[in-house]
Amino acid sequence: MTDAQGNRARALVVEDEALIAMMIEEMLTDLDCGISGIAGSVAEALQMAEQHEIDFAILDLNVAGGQTYPVADVLVQRGIPVIFASGGHQAMADYPDALQLPKPFSFHDLSKAVDGVLSRTQSPRPA
Repeated sequence: MTDAQGNRARALVVEDEALIAMMIEEMLTDLDCGISGIAGSVAEALQMAEQHEIDFAILDLNVAGGQTYPVADVLVQRGIPVIFASGGHQAMADYPDALQLPKPFSFHDLSKAVDGVLSRTQSPRPA
């Protein structure tokens, strides 16, 4: 599945460290993924999660003093797969279908996670 720009999927990235967000954006571009949005706070991420066209999301668990579980809740309700990226070991029992991507991660690690969530979404989306 590809969109009008030739991207295989559109990602929402929630990360409050600018350099890490830029690194993830570059890696996703190298994986032929488009960026639906980059959010540095829970409030910004919630707005994007509710309004943007998204095929999957990469959520840092802790951003700008808050946790991104409310964002994950919105995404899960919309049927959008979630990848949690975190340097810690937070419990994610409420999100059994989410993938965990431990920080720091490599391009290969991110590629496997993206392939994992995209392989779970079988229905094509409109371009």
